[in-house]
Amino acid sequence: MTVAGPHPRARPQITMIYLLIYDIECDRVRNKVAKTCEEYGLERVQFSAFWGQISSNKAEELLLKCKELIADHPARVHMLPLCAQCFARRTSYTTAHYQGAPDRPRDP
Repeated sequence: MTVAGPHPRARPQITMIYLLIYDIECDRVRNKVAKTCEEYGLERVQFSAFWGQISSNKAEELLLKCKELIADHPARVHMLPLCAQCFARRTSYTTAHYQGAPDRPRDP
């Protein structure tokens, strides 16, 4: 039995780091968007921000799902691709009193 490999013209899936941020008024919709981000393997880095390494196809699919979730509500979602060099140059500072997301989230 021969197992077929990828189609000869199929492009390899290139993964990239994406930052997804949002401003959503409705708690129910905001929670659904957050859950969807987690289902795609993104990690919460702020209350309204997630990042992670996914393929461009998955990023597009995620953005479409977010668009469907917020369609009838006041909301805004941004998805920003980050090159490895830009991501490596990021900086952050967290006070000892901060109770939110971890100070040093794992790198995607």
